[in-house]
Formats: sequence, C-alpha cells, structure tokens
Amino acid sequence: MDVLVHHCLRELSFDGDLGCNVSRLKDFIVNYYSNSGGPQQVADDTFCAFVWSVVVQQPAVRVGVVPPGITSEVYVAPQIKARRQAAAVELKQRHGDDLRIAVDPQTSFAAITGSHIRPAKLSAMVYSALQLITRGREEGITTVELGRRTKYDQKTCFYVIKQLVELDLVVKKSSLATNSTGRG
Repeated sequence: MDVLVHHCLRELSFDGDLGCNVSRLKDFIVNYYSNSGGPQQVADDTFCAFVWSVVVQQPAVRVGVVPPGITSEVYVAPQIKARRQAAAVELKQRHGDDLRIAVDPQTSFAAITGSHIRPAKLSAMVYSALQLITRGREEGITTVELGRRTKYDQKTCFYVIKQLVELDLVVKKSSLATNSTGRG
C-alpha cells in the first residue's frame, strides 16, 4: 500500500498546483496495478475511496475546489510583462509624474562613469553635475543651465566641468548659440 500511495503522490505532483479530479486519481491507481507486475487489485469504487482516504491524510496533500474563473488544468501565471504593465498603469494613476523607476546607485554609477571605481576628483558635487549632464544625453546642458539646476554659482560650475573633462567623462562643446557640456 505504501508504494501505491507514493505512486499516487508522485502522479499528483506532476499534475501541478491545481491537482486533479477524483476520476484521475482512479486512473493513477489502475495504472499502478497494470504496470506493477505484482499482485493485481480490483480498482472498484470502494477500493478507490479507500485509497483516497489514505492519500488525503498525507501531509503534503490539499483538498479543495478549483478557484472561480480558472479554466486551465494548472495555475497559469500571468506574463511578467502584462503584470508589470498593469502595475505601472495603476501606479501612474495613483502617483502621476511623481512615479519614478530607477536602477540601484552602483549600477547607475557604473553606467555613467564606465567604472565601479570612484576617482578622488569625482566628489559628490561633481557626480551630481555629471548625472544632470548625462540626462541630456548627446545634447548635454549649458553651463548656465547646470548652474540653474544645481544652484551652484558659475565659478563652481566651471570647476566642476573642469574636473569632469580631466576625468574624461565629458567633453566641452561650443556652438555659436550656446555654450554646452555633453557626454563624450
């Protein structure tokens, strides 16, 4: 009997989170006896009810009904993309433009600087300026705009940009209309 119960538990496991119906359990029992090569057992309703009573006493076995709305044989998880999209729409409605998505600071630092090592010249002020400059992508931002966004005076902006140029993290570009700093 232990081997039969083990066989039924194994077959139930292969049926997934939603398990199977009672008639499928009978199929497991019939299959076991037809392939076991041992003594045969008549798998009538009484015997199957007895096996049922033993199987449901096993600690790993749950008995219940299929949740409403589930039509598949196993629980089918929603696609991650669909779940993320639904969550994003809900969060956007709740938080508006305050909603942000970001990577961790180490990932951002490595992407912006091309290294995991922070040079001594890359102070917090210099790195803040670098982040604003990289947000402008190829266009960069003007030194005046950098001062406006950081509230640094123009002498400080000049110094910060000088540090970034020396670190080879940005290049200075001049145009007739504006004086801007962009990523190199």
